[in-house]
Amino acid sequence: EEVSLKGLATVEFLVSKGQKIFFIEVNPRIQVEHTITEELARVDLVRAHINIFSGLKLKDLKVEAPIKLGNRASIQARLNMEEYDANKTLLPGLGIIQEYNIVSGPGLRFDGYGKVGYENKGHYDSLLTKIIASSDFGIQDAVKKLIFALERSIVKGIATNKNLLINILKNENFFDYLKWFLIQKDDG
Repeated sequence: EEVSLKGLATVEFLVSKGQKIFFIEVNPRIQVEHTITEELARVDLVRAHINIFSGLKLKDLKVEAPIKLGNRASIQARLNMEEYDANKTLLPGLGIIQEYNIVSGPGLRFDGYGKVGYENKGHYDSLLTKIIASSDFGIQDAVKKLIFALERSIVKGIATNKNLLINILKNENFFDYLKWFLIQKDDG
């Protein structure tokens, strides 16, 4: 099918090890997860979007197609201002940020707005920053980088889901679940 669209859109899908593609949805905008595509394709999608609206064609942007991933992998964690209470109810992390230092470096990127003095009153999205880890050596290496960044990043004065993210990534079943999910999709 065909649609008329000027600009970039987000097409969401999963690809199994057997190269089966499973369509999820299309959104006529750049989404919060666009950082994964940027890291995998090594293309600044926001700049590309602006250039297209300025009159350039996709071919003018010199984007290599198809994108050759090889073993390249990226993973994103959403560091949110939130915490669970004793009843396991998710609550906003309220307060004022007293210390804020998100680790970055080779294969690490963060997009966020946190800063010392920011006060969260719980009225808006709890996202503080997105931490994106990428590696040319596969998903296991990207996950190690993400754990490294989360463990060494500091946010004080406000509750975050940092420890929850670390525990999920370090869980011995994390990679088994990913493999199971792809196998189930591949068999489906």
